[in-house]
Amino acid sequence: MATWLVAVRAWLRSNAADLFIALAVLVAYWPLVVLKATLPLGDTMDCWLPWRWFIASSIQDGSLPWWNPLQQMGYPVHADLQGPAWYVEAIATAGTIGQGPIVLQYLLLAYLIIGGWGMRRMTVALGGGWAGSALAGTCYALSGFFTGHAMHFFAVISAAWTPWALAALLGFLDAPNWRTMLRTALLLALLLTGGNHGLLIMCAYPMGLLTLHRLWSMRHDRASTIQLLGWGLLILISASLMAAGTLHAVWEVRDHVTRLEGLGLEQAQVNPLSPRSFLALILPQRAVGTTEALGTDPTMANTYVGVMALAFALVGGIGALRGRVLLLALVGLLSACAALGPHTPVHAFLWAHLPGMDLFRFPGYFWYLTLIAMLPLAALGWERVTELRVRRVTAVVLMVLGGLLLVDGIRAGVGAEAWSALVRAGTIPGEGAPAGGLAHMLTGCLVMIAGLLLAWNALRPEVLLVLVALEGVVVVHATRGSTAMFPFDPRILEARLSEYPKGPVLPDGLPMGANKDGEGPVQPLWRNTRTFQGGSSHDGFNSFWLSPHQQLTSEWPRLHATLLERPLFSLARTVHPQEEYIDAEIDPLRDKDIVLVPASAHRRMVPGVGMDRITVRGGDHRAWTLDVHADGEAFLLVQQSHYPGWRITVDGVHRPIIPANVAAFGTWLGSGDHRVTIAYDRPFLTWLFLLGHGTWFLGLFALVLSGSRCAYHLIPALVLFLAWGWAMVVPRSKASDLEREWQAIERWASSWRGVPLVVNSDRPLPEATRTYTSFRIDAPDRVNALVHEVEAQGSDSVLVAWHGTTLTTAMRTWLLGRYGRPHAQWTGRHAGAWLMVNRGTPPRLDTLFNEGRSSALFEAAPFSPAFRFLPDTLNAAGKGYLVVHARYSAKTCAQCRLVIEQRRDDRVLSYEAVPLEEPVDGKARNTLMVVRPNAGLLPGAEWGAYLWNPSNDTLKVKEWSVMVGEVKE
Repeated sequence: MATWLVAVRAWLRSNAADLFIALAVLVAYWPLVVLKATLPLGDTMDCWLPWRWFIASSIQDGSLPWWNPLQQMGYPVHADLQGPAWYVEAIATAGTIGQGPIVLQYLLLAYLIIGGWGMRRMTVALGGGWAGSALAGTCYALSGFFTGHAMHFFAVISAAWTPWALAALLGFLDAPNWRTMLRTALLLALLLTGGNHGLLIMCAYPMGLLTLHRLWSMRHDRASTIQLLGWGLLILISASLMAAGTLHAVWEVRDHVTRLEGLGLEQAQVNPLSPRSFLALILPQRAVGTTEALGTDPTMANTYVGVMALAFALVGGIGALRGRVLLLALVGLLSACAALGPHTPVHAFLWAHLPGMDLFRFPGYFWYLTLIAMLPLAALGWERVTELRVRRVTAVVLMVLGGLLLVDGIRAGVGAEAWSALVRAGTIPGEGAPAGGLAHMLTGCLVMIAGLLLAWNALRPEVLLVLVALEGVVVVHATRGSTAMFPFDPRILEARLSEYPKGPVLPDGLPMGANKDGEGPVQPLWRNTRTFQGGSSHDGFNSFWLSPHQQLTSEWPRLHATLLERPLFSLARTVHPQEEYIDAEIDPLRDKDIVLVPASAHRRMVPGVGMDRITVRGGDHRAWTLDVHADGEAFLLVQQSHYPGWRITVDGVHRPIIPANVAAFGTWLGSGDHRVTIAYDRPFLTWLFLLGHGTWFLGLFALVLSGSRCAYHLIPALVLFLAWGWAMVVPRSKASDLEREWQAIERWASSWRGVPLVVNSDRPLPEATRTYTSFRIDAPDRVNALVHEVEAQGSDSVLVAWHGTTLTTAMRTWLLGRYGRPHAQWTGRHAGAWLMVNRGTPPRLDTLFNEGRSSALFEAAPFSPAFRFLPDTLNAAGKGYLVVHARYSAKTCAQCRLVIEQRRDDRVLSYEAVPLEEPVDGKARNTLMVVRPNAGLLPGAEWGAYLWNPSNDTLKVKEWSVMVGEVKE
């Protein structure tokens, strides 16, 4: 037999348990693996994806992610304890494969597997054998904690690394040396920089208790005690160096974030574990339901561990309750009581007396420590089933629990039809039969089979693991309806996000209030969408809110209303001392340009005639260059949060930063023309970053190169380091790419001198050598500006270029429909151009619906007739895109929408309201062009589209059509 084959077989034998855990996770979460489901319905996509998206955007633009100007009037990402700006994995993936919905859900799967592997190692460190530790790892990875908290990506990361950290700590306590010290420090640094700090605070206490237990056991050995304490001090020092950025953030934001002062008991007890949630231990589908039905948020209700694991923990593990296992069991029992929040006095006691317990909400998180304590007991219980009495008792428990599941499943199945009838009649709120049904029946059968095999002494370790994995797979699929998983192809969302320009987009000069979050443009997402769209906003969903902005919105609502009517940068002449004003005295109309500054910074101004002008010349994620003309002395107001690190230079001279309007800042400008630079400048953060990550990688390679399995561990360590190094070295700034790419476009286009050039751009072109007209479209589903510019040329040929923005699918579709395929093209990373000639071949589009007559929509008749069809035939025919086209006119379209929905019977499966563009001229014809991939159509659903105008103004529509086909050039 070949040597390599022998090596492979040996590797498979030694890693069989880990491979089994990974396989179980992939089967249980199969819809995520094959992209038949994604996680759009919770914080994973609404919070962690935008933060990681911004980090990736910064890294790929050659910049470290220190400041996010797009949410909450700007905030420091490096100081956000939930934004992983200091986390090795986030940086490595951001600079290589990037961050997106697909990457994020595969990372979720990876962390589930990592967590299962970690629990297996922790169980081994507590005395478990091969089969018991594999059981614990499988149950952990498929537990209700991960299923319920799939939307809490931050918590998933923490739960993945915590068992590894506990295993490393146990190894260190047994044998304190430099290797065990370094391993523990590395894992603690991962928890500090990437994990949920609420879970970290909770887990710090059992870690401390385990350390005290070990010190007590060696209290008579002074030399060993000193050695343990010395190495333990090095753990703290090493972990602090590796997580220096996060620790600095904690120190820096203490005066800028109200939450770090601690939460009141009522706030801290939001979403506890409800008493009925304990039913999910043996009836897992009882964790599915609404908040009202469950008595808590669905993410906190899933206590499922595994019915078989529960049986082994209850019966078999009793004899193992001693030493460290007993200590963890007591912590788990106390945590189960604390998880109930106000239902017991335990959480209130911990909140009042233990440091850090008042810094986070959701007592339901305490159930995690119960899970951590229970699974090692289950593993140790399995080790004792060779004892006859233990085996018989465990078999009886399994039969009883399996019987309960089977009976509940049969009861639910028989009553399902009657229950559904009551729901349809409106007698009972809900969507279907009571929890149970087929899932409980299948789970009950698996548990009873395990009990019978155990009673006959025929339950082998391999069979047990298969039964445990099957149980977990069934329950994960049965309870995912109460989690963030949703049957939505993430590639559709990925395609929607790819429609927005890459890298930083320059401010558009619109009022800040015009840039708002909302699910329409990036459906189905609705929070933190400005991160993708590139417009600075006061909106944003985040637990990290700077105190001044909170004060602005809560105590100064009228002043806040004036800010929403102003762009990111504005000049003001109405400047008053803040101490002389109260919010009630501000009139949003009369005082629309008011600026309030501290009395010490106030001064009288020389009035001008008001012919002011601001042009944004360039910028990136945390710096902008402006050309400002001030006709008289003025105050430059910058609507970014006032936070340490801002720098303003005017004509190369540093100017003082003046707090303004409670949360913003600015500076004084004299009369005339000025070049102004506004930058968030924190050079020492880069040194902190290099210190933390450099120390972490040094520790990692010291462990790998000195280990007994160096070759085995070196490859993944090198892959991670090279990905991180690529992110640090290779990316280039968008500004430098644009200058080079535009020069290439001008050389390419020089052969067509007589052809008019129109450019879609968010910034001035770098020394353009030919005449051009420019417009700006930086979002999908908008074509008006393109249509007006192209039609204004009156030419059979036109060069259409993009620079900094992009040529969206809707724009391409309109161009292809008018001219046919491009005669020639040049495409770069951030810029490109098409030569359009009328004799091109148009794309093949089949018309499904065409309404040639004009129709008027107004308040009394707001809806157009809906066009509906079943798309299954299109899926079978492989048609690529659905195209909705219309011409319309109106004075204003602020409330007008194209509605796209999918229904199955009376249930709306998806709903998207696409805003119509505001007309350039009330009498001009405007164009609607919405393109959606056919892959987004759900099988068996009815697809429909209609126009909706709830406003008083009349919307006149004509040439409305729906087509299907390929729109690629």
